[in-house]
Parts: sequence; structure tokens; C-alpha cells
Amino acid sequence: MAPSQEERPVVRMAGKIADLPRLFQGERGYRILSSWLGSQRWFAGKSKKIISGDFSDYFSLGVRENEVFFGGFLNLHYESGEGDSYFIPLSFSRKTSRTLFPLGTLEFDDGSGVLEDGLLIPEMGQTLLKIFFEKQDSAALSVQQTSLFPTLARTSDLDILPRVLSGEQSNTSLLFGRSLIMKCYRRPEKGGNCDFEMGAFFSSRTLSLPVAPLLGALCHSPESGGSIVIALLSGFVENRGDAWSWLLKAIDPDKVVENFHSGQKSLLDKDVIRLVKKIGASTGLMHRCLSEESFSPEMAPVPFLPEDWELLGRSVLAMGRDVFPEGSSLPPSWWPDHLLGFEEASRAFWRRIPAFFSGPMDGDSADSWGGRIRCHGDYHLGQLLVTSDLDIVVIDFEGEPSVPISVRREKRSPLSDVAGMVRSLDYLSKMIFPDFESRAVSKALFAELSLHFLDEYQQEMAGAGELPSGGAYSRLLKACLLRKAFYELSYEINNRPDWCHVPLAGILELL
Repeated sequence: MAPSQEERPVVRMAGKIADLPRLFQGERGYRILSSWLGSQRWFAGKSKKIISGDFSDYFSLGVRENEVFFGGFLNLHYESGEGDSYFIPLSFSRKTSRTLFPLGTLEFDDGSGVLEDGLLIPEMGQTLLKIFFEKQDSAALSVQQTSLFPTLARTSDLDILPRVLSGEQSNTSLLFGRSLIMKCYRRPEKGGNCDFEMGAFFSSRTLSLPVAPLLGALCHSPESGGSIVIALLSGFVENRGDAWSWLLKAIDPDKVVENFHSGQKSLLDKDVIRLVKKIGASTGLMHRCLSEESFSPEMAPVPFLPEDWELLGRSVLAMGRDVFPEGSSLPPSWWPDHLLGFEEASRAFWRRIPAFFSGPMDGDSADSWGGRIRCHGDYHLGQLLVTSDLDIVVIDFEGEPSVPISVRREKRSPLSDVAGMVRSLDYLSKMIFPDFESRAVSKALFAELSLHFLDEYQQEMAGAGELPSGGAYSRLLKACLLRKAFYELSYEINNRPDWCHVPLAGILELL
């Protein structure tokens, strides 16, 4: 819970209001923010014990008669493990609070006022947008515009008061009318930003692509050196929600069951089939673009080599060992009763998977294994926007948030993304038919959805050298599906044990 009006800290600051950014640095800033931090959805350290914290690398965003906008980084140190650094934009006002949960009251030599989350104050959003337009680099901030900025950004957008988009977990996005959207990273990372790198690459292509148009990035230069992307500006895409939500509403369970039992050729209506096929074609178009030669070594495709197969095998075996420890016959507490026995499943894993990955990539020519490209990295139905004419727009190229950025930037087979979407379709089918008694219908629904997706994807990718062919295609897709399903299982064990049966059933079918 956020601190109530009565619980808000009242802090005496020895200085004037204009000096606030400087006075806020160090341990004092952490003490003021600490009680508020735990109630924020984007704060990922709720289960960790904080031993110390400080506010650093502050920068001013504007000082007015009754208002101060500034930002900085809240650095947290935990009892165990690595610490975190969060980007915190703040607003101080002499006026009354404009949000439900202000952070505290600050008293200065020349007055007092309330401290609030800056991204909830529309004028702060306007100030950040103005920086994108003016592109006046300072010691602390700089802007990188893409080639799309002059085309899509209009000065009239500066007059729009933004609103905060709801539903986000790890970042905060501001919507400027129906024109622009600014994603502000709450936990930005050093070492690059996949979202910006991929968006900038797509914006440089002349081909019309199914991705949201990226206009630019706002970067911070910390005192320790380097550059950190703290916000991205993109063109807003009119949409009917994400593909996960759209399909959940569009697929009628009663109609699917009726079609299943009457032996109909298809379980789905035409619009659902059309959309799933569009997802396959759009995925293929995105991968074709990423398979093109590039002047940037970070984006250029590379061959898929025997050592890449070995690395993939080691990854799957390591994740599988956590689920099926060698020699263990006792099922873990989360093992679903209605699935195959644990001991039998464990034997199947150790009998088949090491052999599946052992030895060289034999049976096919080296060329048939395709190549490795920069991938989306966290590809599922929730990352696709559905437009009014049932088109698809891909968003959020950050990759898996829990994975180090160095790993997210690694090139992989395009089938890594394909496996992510296939697994998402499996989740969708089991969400629509969650009961074990409906498993035959759920399985048939998943089979049809994945067939439409894969057929259209392969047609779009036909002739692309980075896509595996022949037996290598099915073998590599199975390997990527196993890796994705084990990743999902690890997540469900730690977050939603009641959902462990979904990825586990997928693993058992692959075995």
C-alpha cells in the first residue's frame, strides 16, 4: 500500500527550493522515497531486504515559480545479490497535491510543498517531450532522433497534456493524444537498449514493416561514464488491444466444442484464422528484414554453427536438470497430479534429450541450419497490437526482462521467436479450455492455431537463408520449444504454481 496522507514524511531541507535537486542527493533522497517505493508496480525488489540506498546523478528539468522538475537515480543495495538502480523523475510543487499518493512534504527556507512522482504530472511529460524536439544536449541528457522524427513528430504535439497508460508492470508510458507515446524506463540498464537498437534498425529500412515507428531516445550520461536510455518516443498505433486479449474475446468456446464434436474441418471462424495467419506473415516479414545484410556488425546475420547447437543443448539440459534431477524419483510439490508420473517423465527426459543434442549437426548440409539474427527475444501474443483492419504491429523489443542485456543482444535462430509464439498459442488454448476434461479440444485448438501461424510464417520466409530447411527445421524448432517451455516452467514455479501444468504438458509432449 502507498503511504496515506497521514503517513507521508515531512522533511526539513536546509536550503532554498531552487536547490532541491542538489539537496535531494545521497541517503536523504533514499529515506524520503523508501516508504513509497514498495507500493510501485515497477519495483522488482519487493522480496529482497534493502540494506542501504542513495539518490545520485541528479539533473534539473526546470525550475518555475511554484514548481521544480528534476530526475535522478535511486540506487539500492540488498542483503544478498546485485543491487538495482531506478530512474525516478520527481515533481515538487508549492500547490496542493495533484496525485492520490504524494511522496512527502518538504520544508525549505523559502517555503514548503509536496513531492510527487513526476511522470504522473502532465507538465513533466510535456517538459520531457520538449527535450526530444529541441535536441539541446547537456552534460546530463542527450537525444538521438531516428529518420522518422521529422515525418511523424509535430510541434503541435507539445501542446498536448499526456496521460499515463495503465496496465504496465515494469515501465511507465505517456500517451500524447493519438499521436505519440513515450516509454519511460524505470530500471534502465547500462550496456545498450535492445528496444532502441531494434527500433532504430527498423526505422532505417525502406520496407513497410509491422513494427511501431520509433522516433528517438532520451539518454542520460552518468558521472561514471557511458550512456543510458531512459525514455523512447514512438508513433502511437491505433489499435483494438493486444492479440492475446483480442483472441480471447474472438474465440467462442461453445462454437469450438460444437465444431470439434461435429467433425468440422476448422474449429475457428474466418476472422480468427485471418488474424493468426497475419501473425505468421508479419513475423516472417520482421525476420526477413532482420536477415538482411547490415553495415552494423551488431545487426548483421551470422551462420548457425555446430557450437551454437551445442550451446543450445547445454542450455536445455541445464534447465531440465533443475526440473528432473538425475536419479530422483520423488516429484516436487508443484507437480500436477493429472499429468504423467514424475519418475516416468524424468526417465523420458534423460533417455531422449541428451541423445537429441549429442554429436554434430549431422543428417543435413551446414547450409540447411540457416543463420542467427537479432530476434525480438520475448515474442508472444501480448507483444502484438491488433489494428482496426485486423493487421498486426509488433511492440516491445526489450527481450526477457529477467535476462542480462548481454544475453538479450545475442543472435539466435529466428525459430527462437517462432517457438515463443507457438508456446503463447498453447497458453491461449489452455486459457480458453482450462479443465483437464477438455484437453482433447484444447489440443485440437492449439494444433489448428499453430498450423495457421507456422504455414504463413514459412511462406513469408521462403527463400530466406537464415531459416533452417529440411530436417534441420523441425529439429531446431523442437529444441527452441523445449528451451522456451523450460523457461516458462521456471517462471511459473516461482510465480504461479497453479499454472505449471501448461509448460510442463508442452515439455512432456515434446519428449
